[in-house]
Amino acid sequence: VGMHPHTDAAPVSADVLTRFEALADLIYNPRQTLLKRRARAAGLVTADGLLMLIAQAVRAQEIWNDGSFAHIIPALYENWAAPVENVSLIGLPGCGKTTVGALLAGEMGYDFIDVDQLIVRRFGPIPQLFARGEAHFRACETAVVESLADVRHSVIACGGGTVERPYNMQLLSQMGVILFLDRPADDIIGHVDAHSRPLLGGDPQRVRALERRRRCLYQDYCHAAIPVTADAQHTARQIAALLQEETL
Repeated sequence: VGMHPHTDAAPVSADVLTRFEALADLIYNPRQTLLKRRARAAGLVTADGLLMLIAQAVRAQEIWNDGSFAHIIPALYENWAAPVENVSLIGLPGCGKTTVGALLAGEMGYDFIDVDQLIVRRFGPIPQLFARGEAHFRACETAVVESLADVRHSVIACGGGTVERPYNMQLLSQMGVILFLDRPADDIIGHVDAHSRPLLGGDPQRVRALERRRRCLYQDYCHAAIPVTADAQHTARQIAALLQEETL
């Protein structure tokens, strides 16, 4: 219950968890199941099924090959259990998600995924998708986010409006950590290419309206807000250090 793709289910209600101090959910895809997220919110110590999965595979090899390989379990688990499975970056158009995301992926040795680029590759140019209505574009965006369910060790740069659909954010939260790149609208206005972004319609001042509409969503959905400075490399290194220290 709660395994991909049926990730909106949990075997017990949140009130049941208040009677316990720890939870082990043996599902490993996603590692952050709805049950596990509820348990963490309630203050329980949690564990998923990844270690058990690896140990089962090692034991099978021992049986088939008549050997003893248990000593490799810790190294295998460490290789798979990175500080975070994935890092999703959200924020206003022009806040630096793509630039910081690519640099962060390099710092962490992760893959870099740009949601907008995947949308273009799969459905066509974004202005053409918006010409059919924003709802059409958002449906394409959600389809791409759904397709990322099995990725791991990746930095994902999301579109500025990905937060408009709660379902998108539910999926991303199951994949790992969500970080809000908090760059002031006044700073973005002087640097954003408004002509390449349909919702701005060539007017960078529209960033202010988007900020008023979305700031609360960015804050509600993120695990942490990261102030973005003019030095993207500095921002990326700061995030990498925080993730390595598991302070997010």
